[in-house]
Amino acid sequence: MLPWTAWFSKVGPKIGTQPRAPAMLALGQQHSLACADGDLVVAWGDNHRGQFGDGTRTSRLTPEKVFDADFVALVAGMQHSMGLTQTGRLLCWGGNEFGQIGDGTIQPRLEPVEIPLPGVKHISAGWFHSLAVTSMGEVWAWGQNKQGQLGDGSRETRQAPVRVLASGVRQAAAGWLHSCAVMESGQVLVWGTLDGVVYSDMTEVADASSGAVAADCGYAHVAFRTADGQVFALGANDRGQLGDGSAQASPLRAVPVETAAITGSPVAALACGYAHTVALTEAGGTLGLSQSL
Repeated sequence: MLPWTAWFSKVGPKIGTQPRAPAMLALGQQHSLACADGDLVVAWGDNHRGQFGDGTRTSRLTPEKVFDADFVALVAGMQHSMGLTQTGRLLCWGGNEFGQIGDGTIQPRLEPVEIPLPGVKHISAGWFHSLAVTSMGEVWAWGQNKQGQLGDGSRETRQAPVRVLASGVRQAAAGWLHSCAVMESGQVLVWGTLDGVVYSDMTEVADASSGAVAADCGYAHVAFRTADGQVFALGANDRGQLGDGSAQASPLRAVPVETAAITGSPVAALACGYAHTVALTEAGGTLGLSQSL
Protein backbone atom coordinates (compact mmCIF):
# COMPACT_ATOMS: atom_id res chain seq x y z
CA MET A 1 0.00 0.00 0.00
CA LEU A 2 1.12 3.53 -0.83
CA PRO A 3 -1.44 5.61 1.09
CA TRP A 4 -2.11 9.29 0.53
CA THR A 5 0.56 9.67 -2.15
CA ALA A 6 -1.51 12.31 -3.93
CA TRP A 7 -0.82 14.61 -0.96
CA PHE A 8 2.92 13.92 -0.85
CA SER A 9 5.02 17.09 -1.03
CA LYS A 10 8.05 16.75 -3.24
CA VAL A 11 10.90 18.28 -1.26
CA GLY A 12 14.12 17.91 -3.30
CA PRO A 13 15.56 14.63 -1.98
CA LYS A 14 19.17 15.13 -1.00
CA ILE A 15 21.29 12.80 1.11
CA GLY A 16 24.45 14.66 2.04
CA THR A 17 26.58 15.59 -0.94
CA GLN A 18 26.66 12.12 -2.53
CA PRO A 19 23.09 11.01 -3.33
CA ARG A 20 22.62 7.24 -3.35
CA ALA A 21 19.96 5.69 -5.55
CA PRO A 22 17.22 4.23 -3.34
CA ALA A 23 16.65 0.52 -3.77
CA MET A 24 13.28 0.71 -1.99
CA LEU A 25 10.80 3.49 -1.35
CA ALA A 26 7.86 3.42 1.09
CA LEU A 27 5.27 6.19 1.41
CA GLY A 28 2.99 6.58 4.42
CA GLN A 29 0.33 9.17 5.19
CA GLN A 30 2.79 11.99 5.81
CA HIS A 31 6.14 10.24 6.06
CA SER A 32 8.47 8.66 3.53
CA LEU A 33 11.22 6.08 3.85
CA ALA A 34 13.91 4.98 1.44
CA CYS A 35 16.53 2.27 1.66
CA ALA A 36 19.70 2.95 -0.31
CA ASP A 37 21.93 0.05 -1.35
CA GLY A 38 19.97 -2.21 1.00
CA ASP A 39 21.67 -1.00 4.19
CA LEU A 40 20.99 2.72 4.70
CA VAL A 41 17.49 3.85 5.72
CA VAL A 42 16.60 7.51 5.28
CA ALA A 43 13.36 9.27 6.19
CA TRP A 44 11.57 12.58 5.79
CA GLY A 45 8.19 14.11 6.56
CA ASP A 46 6.13 13.72 9.73
CA ASN A 47 7.58 11.79 12.68
CA HIS A 48 5.29 12.60 15.61
CA ARG A 49 4.50 8.89 16.13
CA GLY A 50 8.09 7.77 15.74
CA GLN A 51 7.52 6.40 12.26
CA PHE A 52 11.13 7.16 11.27
CA GLY A 53 12.48 4.69 13.82
CA ASP A 54 15.35 6.94 14.88
CA GLY A 55 14.36 7.19 18.55
CA THR A 56 12.91 10.70 18.22
CA ARG A 57 9.67 12.43 17.26
CA THR A 58 11.49 15.04 15.20
CA SER A 59 10.02 15.66 11.74
CA ARG A 60 12.27 16.52 8.79
CA LEU A 61 11.85 18.45 5.55
CA THR A 62 14.66 16.65 3.73
CA PRO A 63 15.85 13.02 3.78
CA GLU A 64 18.22 12.12 6.59
CA LYS A 65 19.72 8.83 7.67
CA VAL A 66 17.79 7.25 10.53
CA PHE A 67 19.46 3.85 10.96
CA ASP A 68 21.31 1.02 9.21
CA ALA A 69 19.44 -2.14 8.22
CA ASP A 70 19.83 -4.94 5.70
CA PHE A 71 16.25 -4.69 4.45
CA VAL A 72 14.86 -6.61 1.50
CA ALA A 73 11.40 -5.08 2.00
CA LEU A 74 10.27 -1.76 3.45
CA VAL A 75 6.63 -0.60 3.80
CA ALA A 76 4.80 2.29 5.47
CA GLY A 77 1.26 2.54 6.84
CA MET A 78 -0.70 5.48 8.18
CA GLN A 79 1.71 6.19 11.02
CA HIS A 80 3.79 3.04 11.34
CA SER A 81 6.54 1.36 9.35
CA MET A 82 7.76 -2.19 8.76
CA GLY A 83 10.94 -3.71 7.43
CA LEU A 84 12.04 -7.25 6.55
CA THR A 85 15.74 -8.08 6.74
CA GLN A 86 17.80 -10.41 4.57
CA THR A 87 17.84 -12.94 7.40
CA GLY A 88 14.04 -12.90 7.73
CA ARG A 89 13.74 -10.68 10.82
CA LEU A 90 10.55 -8.62 10.91
CA LEU A 91 10.99 -5.15 12.41
CA CYS A 92 8.17 -2.67 13.14
CA TRP A 93 8.11 0.86 14.56
CA GLY A 94 5.98 4.00 14.90
CA GLY A 95 2.34 4.47 15.88
CA ASN A 96 0.79 1.59 17.82
CA GLU A 97 -2.58 2.74 19.15
CA PHE A 98 -4.32 -0.32 17.70
CA GLY A 99 -1.47 -2.77 18.19
CA GLN A 100 -0.32 -2.46 14.57
CA ILE A 101 3.32 -2.89 15.65
CA GLY A 102 2.49 -6.40 16.88
CA ASP A 103 4.57 -6.42 20.06
CA GLY A 104 1.63 -7.07 22.40
CA THR A 105 1.26 -3.43 23.48
CA ILE A 106 -0.38 -0.22 22.31
CA GLN A 107 2.67 1.93 23.07
CA PRO A 108 4.32 3.80 20.18
CA ARG A 109 7.75 2.48 19.29
CA LEU A 110 10.29 5.13 18.39
CA GLU A 111 12.84 2.51 17.37
CA PRO A 112 12.41 -0.78 15.48
CA VAL A 113 11.28 -3.76 17.54
CA GLU A 114 11.52 -7.33 16.31
CA ILE A 115 8.29 -9.30 15.92
CA PRO A 116 9.03 -13.03 16.37
CA LEU A 117 7.44 -14.48 13.25
CA PRO A 118 9.63 -17.10 11.54
CA GLY A 119 10.01 -17.38 7.80
CA VAL A 120 8.39 -14.09 6.76
CA LYS A 121 8.73 -13.45 3.02
CA HIS A 122 6.26 -10.60 2.38
CA ILE A 123 4.89 -7.70 4.46
CA SER A 124 2.17 -5.08 4.08
CA ALA A 125 1.22 -2.09 6.23
CA GLY A 126 -2.39 -0.91 6.15
CA TRP A 127 -3.85 2.20 7.70
CA PHE A 128 -3.89 0.73 11.22
CA HIS A 129 -3.22 -2.98 10.67
CA SER A 130 -0.38 -5.12 9.39
CA LEU A 131 0.01 -8.36 7.45
CA ALA A 132 2.85 -10.82 6.96
CA VAL A 133 3.11 -13.83 4.64
CA THR A 134 5.48 -16.65 5.54
CA SER A 135 7.41 -19.11 3.39
CA MET A 136 4.84 -21.72 4.48
CA GLY A 137 2.13 -19.70 2.73
CA GLU A 138 0.53 -18.48 5.96
CA VAL A 139 -0.96 -15.03 6.53
CA TRP A 140 -0.54 -13.42 9.95
CA ALA A 141 -2.46 -10.25 10.85
CA TRP A 142 -2.54 -7.77 13.72
CA GLY A 143 -3.80 -4.29 14.63
CA GLN A 144 -7.18 -2.65 14.13
CA ASN A 145 -10.04 -5.00 13.29
CA LYS A 146 -13.27 -3.01 13.65
CA GLN A 147 -14.48 -4.07 10.19
CA GLY A 148 -12.96 -7.54 10.11
CA GLN A 149 -9.89 -6.43 8.16
CA LEU A 150 -7.67 -8.92 10.00
CA GLY A 151 -9.68 -11.87 8.73
CA ASP A 152 -9.74 -13.86 11.99
CA GLY A 153 -13.53 -14.10 12.15
CA SER A 154 -13.85 -11.43 14.83
CA ARG A 155 -13.83 -7.67 15.19
CA GLU A 156 -11.38 -7.66 18.07
CA THR A 157 -8.23 -5.57 17.87
CA ARG A 158 -5.13 -7.76 18.02
CA GLN A 159 -1.93 -6.47 19.58
CA ALA A 160 0.06 -9.49 18.47
CA PRO A 161 0.00 -11.51 15.24
CA VAL A 162 -2.76 -14.08 14.70
CA ARG A 163 -2.73 -16.60 11.87
CA VAL A 164 -5.67 -16.06 9.52
CA LEU A 165 -4.69 -18.27 6.56
CA ALA A 166 -2.80 -21.51 7.07
CA SER A 167 -1.28 -22.21 3.64
CA GLY A 168 -1.24 -21.53 -0.07
CA VAL A 169 -0.75 -17.74 -0.01
CA ARG A 170 1.58 -16.05 -2.48
CA GLN A 171 1.14 -12.44 -1.33
CA ALA A 172 -1.16 -10.26 0.81
CA ALA A 173 -1.99 -6.56 0.98
CA ALA A 174 -3.59 -4.32 3.60
CA GLY A 175 -5.80 -1.29 2.91
CA TRP A 176 -7.94 0.90 5.16
CA LEU A 177 -10.68 -1.39 6.48
CA HIS A 178 -9.95 -4.29 4.15
CA SER A 179 -7.26 -6.75 3.13
CA CYS A 180 -6.65 -9.13 0.25
CA ALA A 181 -4.57 -12.19 -0.54
CA VAL A 182 -3.32 -13.72 -3.77
CA MET A 183 -3.18 -17.50 -3.56
CA GLU A 184 -0.59 -19.70 -5.26
CA SER A 185 -3.51 -21.11 -7.25
CA GLY A 186 -4.23 -17.68 -8.77
CA GLN A 187 -7.31 -16.93 -6.65
CA VAL A 188 -7.83 -13.51 -5.06
CA LEU A 189 -9.51 -13.27 -1.64
CA VAL A 190 -10.84 -10.07 -0.05
CA TRP A 191 -12.04 -9.54 3.51
CA GLY A 192 -13.19 -6.66 5.71
CA THR A 193 -15.19 -3.69 4.45
CA LEU A 194 -14.54 -2.10 1.08
CA ASP A 195 -16.22 1.31 0.78
CA GLY A 196 -19.30 0.11 2.66
CA VAL A 197 -19.49 -3.35 1.09
CA VAL A 198 -18.88 -6.04 3.71
CA TYR A 199 -16.95 -9.10 2.55
CA SER A 200 -17.94 -11.71 5.13
CA ASP A 201 -15.12 -14.02 6.13
CA MET A 202 -12.80 -14.32 3.14
CA THR A 203 -14.56 -13.78 -0.16
CA GLU A 204 -13.21 -15.07 -3.45
CA VAL A 205 -13.38 -12.19 -5.92
CA ALA A 206 -11.35 -13.94 -8.62
CA ASP A 207 -11.03 -17.69 -9.09
CA ALA A 208 -7.94 -19.67 -10.05
CA SER A 209 -8.58 -19.12 -13.75
CA SER A 210 -7.73 -15.43 -13.32
CA GLY A 211 -4.07 -16.33 -12.92
CA ALA A 212 -3.46 -13.53 -10.39
CA VAL A 213 0.12 -13.18 -9.16
CA ALA A 214 0.16 -9.89 -7.21
CA ALA A 215 -2.24 -7.36 -5.67
CA ASP A 216 -2.31 -4.10 -3.76
CA CYS A 217 -4.88 -2.17 -1.72
CA GLY A 218 -5.74 1.51 -1.70
CA TYR A 219 -8.01 3.39 0.68
CA ALA A 220 -11.12 1.66 -0.68
CA HIS A 221 -10.06 -0.28 -3.77
CA VAL A 222 -8.08 -3.37 -4.72
CA ALA A 223 -6.08 -3.99 -7.89
CA PHE A 224 -4.42 -7.21 -8.98
CA ARG A 225 -2.10 -8.26 -11.78
CA THR A 226 -2.25 -11.53 -13.71
CA ALA A 227 0.58 -13.70 -14.97
CA ASP A 228 0.07 -12.42 -18.52
CA GLY A 229 0.28 -8.77 -17.44
CA GLN A 230 -3.39 -7.78 -17.29
CA VAL A 231 -4.79 -5.63 -14.47
CA PHE A 232 -8.17 -5.96 -12.78
CA ALA A 233 -9.62 -3.84 -9.98
CA LEU A 234 -12.63 -3.58 -7.69
CA GLY A 235 -13.96 -1.27 -5.00
CA ALA A 236 -14.45 2.48 -4.98
CA ASN A 237 -14.22 4.25 -8.34
CA ASP A 238 -15.23 7.80 -7.46
CA ARG A 239 -11.95 9.14 -8.85
CA GLY A 240 -11.48 6.65 -11.65
CA GLN A 241 -8.99 4.60 -9.64
CA LEU A 242 -10.20 1.34 -11.20
CA GLY A 243 -9.15 2.55 -14.63
CA ASP A 244 -12.15 1.17 -16.54
CA GLY A 245 -12.97 4.49 -18.19
CA SER A 246 -16.13 5.12 -16.19
CA ALA A 247 -17.30 8.48 -14.86
CA GLN A 248 -16.41 9.95 -11.47
CA ALA A 249 -19.89 9.38 -10.11
CA SER A 250 -19.83 5.67 -10.92
CA PRO A 251 -20.75 3.40 -7.98
CA LEU A 252 -18.48 0.94 -6.26
CA ARG A 253 -17.57 -2.17 -8.24
CA ALA A 254 -18.15 -5.23 -6.05
CA VAL A 255 -16.54 -7.59 -8.59
CA PRO A 256 -13.31 -7.02 -10.53
CA VAL A 257 -13.36 -5.04 -13.78
CA GLU A 258 -10.57 -5.10 -16.32
CA THR A 259 -8.53 -1.94 -16.54
CA ALA A 260 -9.10 -0.38 -19.93
CA ALA A 261 -6.30 2.18 -19.86
CA ILE A 262 -3.38 -0.22 -20.25
CA THR A 263 -2.39 -1.28 -23.77
CA GLY A 264 0.79 -2.49 -25.39
CA SER A 265 3.42 -3.94 -23.06
CA PRO A 266 2.21 -6.25 -20.24
CA VAL A 267 2.17 -4.87 -16.70
CA ALA A 268 5.08 -6.02 -14.53
CA ALA A 269 4.17 -4.28 -11.24
CA LEU A 270 1.41 -2.14 -9.75
CA ALA A 271 0.73 -0.05 -6.65
CA CYS A 272 -2.41 1.50 -5.18
CA GLY A 273 -2.46 4.94 -3.60
CA TYR A 274 -5.25 6.61 -1.65
CA ALA A 275 -7.52 6.91 -4.70
CA HIS A 276 -5.30 6.08 -7.66
CA THR A 277 -3.41 3.15 -9.14
CA VAL A 278 -0.02 3.13 -10.86
CA ALA A 279 1.26 0.37 -13.15
CA LEU A 280 4.76 -0.31 -14.48
CA THR A 281 4.95 -2.12 -17.81
CA GLU A 282 7.57 -4.63 -18.87
CA ALA A 283 8.81 -2.05 -21.39
CA GLY A 284 9.50 0.36 -18.53
CA GLY A 285 6.57 2.71 -19.04
CA THR A 286 4.55 4.04 -16.11
CA LEU A 287 0.78 4.52 -16.29
CA GLY A 288 -1.51 6.24 -13.79
CA LEU A 289 -5.14 5.26 -13.33
CA SER A 290 -7.21 8.11 -11.89
CA GLN A 291 -8.96 11.23 -13.05
CA SER A 292 -6.11 13.29 -11.63
CA LEU A 293 -3.20 11.38 -13.19
